[in-house]
Amino acid sequence: MVIVVLEKVKPSQRGEMSRLMFELRAGVFVGKLGQRVRTKLWEKITDVWKANALMIYSMNTEQGFAALSHGDTSRELRYVEGIWLTEFSHDRTSQIQPEID
Repeated sequence: MVIVVLEKVKPSQRGEMSRLMFELRAGVFVGKLGQRVRTKLWEKITDVWKANALMIYSMNTEQGFAALSHGDTSRELRYVEGIWLTEFSHDRTSQIQPEID
């Protein structure tokens, strides 16, 4: 099982992805791909399209999956003590600072 989340990609690129995988929502794809196809697809997403992407795929680990991330996504992946965690990126300039009297 492979899940790919693409952000800020062209409709033609989403169309190309839909040939290999099922598009659940705009930019969210799921399917069953072999390792060779998955690797080639990741290379295309990162090297050719230069897309913001997240790929999660089945693997024999504690959690049962592995993850790859590329580009400026809204979440950061962290591998901590054998498990994958996600961290939300916060834009410090958009945070409202309380006024002090």
